[in-house]
Amino acid sequence: MGDAKGGRNLVDRRTFIKGVVGGVVLASSISRVVSAATTPIKIGCLVPLSGPSIGYGLPTKEALIYTCDKINSEGGILNRKLVPIFRDEQFQPEVAVRAAKDLIENEGCKFICGLVSSGNGLAISMAVKDMKGKALLTLLCATASPITEEKFHRYVSRAAHNMTAWVRSAAAYAAKLWGGTSKNIYTLEPNYVYGRNCAEEFVAYWKKNVPQAKVVGEAWPPLGTTDFTSYITAILATKPDIVSTGLYGGDAVAFMTQASSYGLLKKVKLVGHGMGVMPFLNNLRKGQAAAESSIGVIGVTPYPFYLFDNPESVKFHKAVFEKSGWYPDVMAVSANYYPYLLKAAMEKAETTDDLEKITNVFDQGLTINHFLGRLHLRGCDHQTLVPFWVGQIGWDSKGRYPMPILEKEVLKIDKFEELYHTCEEIKALRAKEAK
Repeated sequence: MGDAKGGRNLVDRRTFIKGVVGGVVLASSISRVVSAATTPIKIGCLVPLSGPSIGYGLPTKEALIYTCDKINSEGGILNRKLVPIFRDEQFQPEVAVRAAKDLIENEGCKFICGLVSSGNGLAISMAVKDMKGKALLTLLCATASPITEEKFHRYVSRAAHNMTAWVRSAAAYAAKLWGGTSKNIYTLEPNYVYGRNCAEEFVAYWKKNVPQAKVVGEAWPPLGTTDFTSYITAILATKPDIVSTGLYGGDAVAFMTQASSYGLLKKVKLVGHGMGVMPFLNNLRKGQAAAESSIGVIGVTPYPFYLFDNPESVKFHKAVFEKSGWYPDVMAVSANYYPYLLKAAMEKAETTDDLEKITNVFDQGLTINHFLGRLHLRGCDHQTLVPFWVGQIGWDSKGRYPMPILEKEVLKIDKFEELYHTCEEIKALRAKEAK
């Protein structure tokens, strides 16, 4: 409506109010879009930052920082940056659960990752399940298969290998190398879900592939054991052909040091599931009892960085070593491809916030390209299918590294249908668990 003289148009009160309200709504919408674009995606990560397993935690921390920085430099995920927030895992489930809840409830992390200990992994998985969709837990280690098989729920996934595939890889290699002369088995495993899983899988595979095989003894040292004397003398008394053990980190160093003084490795063959990885090998140098007694032991790793000349791999492992003082391997390499799995899921779901839509993508399964090869996260158990390299521990013949590596007859094992339980097998395990 104009004025009486035909001058400027005057706005009536109703039109003015509509304009103001519309402007406020538009400004609010723009504010939300800007806020979503500038607010980072927080990833809570629990790793051992102290104690005997620090060799797992420090390189994993630096690997995750390296990868998040790389993704951020390339535009982030749907224009949002990744920010990792770390907590010391420790090896007490109740402490780890409190730390995870703090990351979710107080730091606002919808995505939780990490964990060496399967005991911690299972405890946090159950806590996340009870939170009913507040967070998605992705294990970078915590390899006990039941966590994503019998105990599975849709808010847990594993970016790493699981223990079924790990132990089967070692057992397949050992059976090929020593099966003809090794009938009597002794298992020495940490006394929690991971160790039980190791023993079960190794014995089952060995009996299937080595006729007349039998278990002549078993032992279950608590995690953190420093004196293995009684366990070593028990092994010597039973005179097994082969010893299978999942001891890792500081526990493995202590065991191998003491085993050397008893000449154990001259009397038995040893499959060390956790002894082919850098958190163990990094500690060893020529002349040390643990190092010398480890030569010839069968070991497994999902990332023998010393065999890769891929530029991305070289840049990654050099950066992690420079920052942490530890060469990356198990867990650290998972921290490198986990953010890319998350990125692929978010881009497919077209959201960085809607946890249900992102989890739906995990339910369907997804595949990414990585310097390890094509990695597939399977829908039925949210398990990433990763290859393994198995060989005997020896000194680097090229003189590049001061510690032992997998040196002799290293084989890549990637027949996933033989390594991992199939989805049908997992379905049967869950049905049995539900009874």
